[in-house]
Parts: sequence; C-alpha cells; structure tokens
Amino acid sequence: MSATVLVLLRADVERRPGGDVLHAREAAEAGERLGFRVRVEAGVPGDLRGVDLVHVWNVTRPQDAWAQARAARARGVPVVLTPLHHDLGRYLREGRRGLAGAVARLAGSEEAAEACRRAVLRVVDPAQRGLLRGVPGWAEQRRDLLRWASMATFTCPREERELLRATGLDPGSVPSAVVPTAVPAAPPADPGPARRLAGVPGPFVLCVGRIEDLKNPLGVIDALEPTGLPLVLVGPGNPRHRGYVERLAARTSPGRTVWLGYQPPEMVRSAMAGARVHVLASWAESVGRVTLEAALQGCALVSTTAGYAADLLGDAVLPCDPGDPRSIAAAVTRAWEAGPHPAARGRVMAGLTWDAVGPALARAWQGAMGVREASRRAI
Repeated sequence: MSATVLVLLRADVERRPGGDVLHAREAAEAGERLGFRVRVEAGVPGDLRGVDLVHVWNVTRPQDAWAQARAARARGVPVVLTPLHHDLGRYLREGRRGLAGAVARLAGSEEAAEACRRAVLRVVDPAQRGLLRGVPGWAEQRRDLLRWASMATFTCPREERELLRATGLDPGSVPSAVVPTAVPAAPPADPGPARRLAGVPGPFVLCVGRIEDLKNPLGVIDALEPTGLPLVLVGPGNPRHRGYVERLAARTSPGRTVWLGYQPPEMVRSAMAGARVHVLASWAESVGRVTLEAALQGCALVSTTAGYAADLLGDAVLPCDPGDPRSIAAAVTRAWEAGPHPAARGRVMAGLTWDAVGPALARAWQGAMGVREASRRAI
C-alpha cells in the first residue's frame, strides 16, 4: 500500500503566493507521479488520521512550519522539513525599508528585531498576548524544526552548512538529504505575446519576482538606468509594502522600464523567451526558481550572491551584489553582451527538473518514514 503524505503550505498562501508555495505544490505532484498518495493543505492540520508523513516548508519566517511540525509531532507523525534557508541579516541591515527596517537596524540582529516585533504586537493587539504565550522566537523555532525533523532536505550542501551554523547545531546532527530546487521541464515559449504586452519589440532585461524590498527591484532599476537597457518587471506588488510598490510604479516609463504586474505562468514564460537577460538581485534568496525557469527559456542569467544559484548552475550564472548598483549593472551588461551560457539549459534539464529530482524527494520521504519504523521497533 502506498504511503500518504500531507504537504503543508503557509496559512497566508492566498494573500502572499510565492516560490516556496509553488515549489511545495510541484513537489506534491512529483510525489504523486511516483506512487505516493499526496494531500496539500494550508495552515495547521486538524486531522492527521491516515497520514504517514507530513512535509513542511520554509524557515525564513518559521512560525507556520513550526506550528505544523509541532502538531505532527504531537500525533507521532514523522516530519520532513525543506528549510529554503536564506540569511536575512544583510537584508535587515541594508535592504529593509520603512519602520521595520529602522527597528531592525537599531536592534542589531534578526533575533532582537523579532523580539521587538513581538513586544509591539502584544501592545497594539491584545489578542496576540495569548497567541504568543509559550511560543518561542524565530531562532528557537528554527532549532526546534531541525531537531524535530525525521529528514531535512537541502537544495545543496552549502545551504545545510549555513543553516546549521546559524542555528548553532552540530554538523551531522540532523538527518538530511540533498533534494535540489526543481522546476517543470518546459519547451521554448513564444516571445511575441510578452513583447507586445510590454510594448518592447526586441530583447530586454527581465526581472521576475514580487515587488517588495527583499526582492530589490528598485535596486535593479537604479543600477540599469545608466545603461539604457530596456527593463521589464513581472510580479505582483506585496500588499504589505505599499509604499515600495508606489515608488517603483513611479519609476516606470514606456519602452524603457515596464512593470507588467502579476502574469499567468504562460505569459511569464513568454517574457523569459523574449528577454536576453534575467536578473534576480534579491537581498536574500534560496536559489530563485525563476532563474532555473529563465535558463530553460534561453536567457543569460544574473543572480544574487546572497543565494545558491551558482551552487546548482556553476558558471552558467553571473553573480551580482544586491547592495552595489555597479555590480548589478556590470553583471547584467556582461550577460547582455555574452548572451546565454551554452550549458545553462542542459544543466537544468539534466538535473533540476522534477523528472530528475523527483526520485531524490521520494528517497527522502521513504527515509523519514523509515526513521519512524526504526524507532517503533526499538521501543
């Protein structure tokens, strides 16, 4: 009989869709193709009867994954954790805008900033006092998640090393497996629809991602303005970053800097096919699945140094420093002149599609369930 796996998404998935959610949904589909029974739900599960394994995601803001894993642990259901770790330290010090950024800089660390946030919530929202009672801070939640996991899956070995170092856990203390970030295999798309929508008849620089300070699209605009290269941005505005979204909208100009807002997947692929370069200059990133998708559509690739894209793609991706406009401009200009790396698409097709990565995910799920069975036999 095949095992039943419950894949759990963030509770705010409808308000804030993102790459972590898409990754989790695609992992569920890959597991189904490999013979597992898979359910996908958002929030903390109420009923785990008949569930053999729970898979939780994303420790960047770990409160959802922590609550989900705690519920599974209380019912004796093993947990697989995919951390999608990225260090927010520099983002909080340099990239975070508004009051939250000022608090983070004054606090001096993510842990101190989060403690300030919790203290403010207790004052402005009395209902939070009860909800937060007995709930540890984010740093301790991350440690709990790693200690509770029957298996943790990492996109590359460096991600595991950096997360264990950040949480103060010993190397080798967490059962783990490498399951790289993956995307569906996709044939080359038609660039025409996106070029017509953007009003840009020829190739352009593309930046796909939510419009928010973490993704740094204003930094890309600042960097590329002196180059004269046409820039197209695709992605929804983060409703919590209204001021940032308004500032970006004010910087657009027809044919030069174009923001298309949210677009369905087929239009995103068209935009990637129409672009010469895709740039992701986030202050913090895991891999950035859009970089892999852009490789499949024949883009030259530029990605932040605050992420793991180069661990997966090697020299097929050019690095840029998200805090240095000259670094972003130089990497994009170099990519524009050189064109796509000849090995980029092949590297994604060979090792970073779900057809290639799915078996590693299946082994991780089976390994986590094997840990539970071994524990039962030892009792």
